[in-house]
Amino acid sequence: EVTHVWGEEGHNGNQGTAIFPAAMRWLWKYWPKPIATGSSNNKYLGELLLPGQDWELVGEGYGFTEGIAANTKGEVFFQDIPNSKTYKIGLDSKVTALPVDAKKASANCFGEDGKRYSNAAVTKQIISYDASDKATVIANGIDGNDLVVAKNGNIYITVSDGSEKPVTRVLLRPDG
Repeated sequence: EVTHVWGEEGHNGNQGTAIFPAAMRWLWKYWPKPIATGSSNNKYLGELLLPGQDWELVGEGYGFTEGIAANTKGEVFFQDIPNSKTYKIGLDSKVTALPVDAKKASANCFGEDGKRYSNAAVTKQIISYDASDKATVIANGIDGNDLVVAKNGNIYITVSDGSEKPVTRVLLRPDG
């Protein structure tokens, strides 16, 4: 069960404040009845979720997590921004911290080349990491938030221009 509410300028809090009471009533409408699991008609979720299997907590106690991405092996990576850590959830569901300073990165994405790409907020860099976590600086002077690597190698990054709405641009191309 889901409800979507769309509006303008969602990051400034005006819309969230306006719909907050209705959202709370909707979220808690069945309380104290326990939450029942359902099934999705979404074909993509149907391919990912295992029937009858519940969600499993694999880790907790992080500062602020973001930038979840999976490699071709199925290992999942995420950032803990305030603690400047990158974590990997292995195929055995064990969480390990990578031996790198994440530089308060908020994004991860894997390219067709198998490298993990990330944005380093502290140094304002885009960095690629190979399978052994060797870092290579791809670009300097980019204060990005989210990023994605296209099949052709283009890197798309959201960059705040100081306004309420972030500006999304093609900032890097495979030919430099």
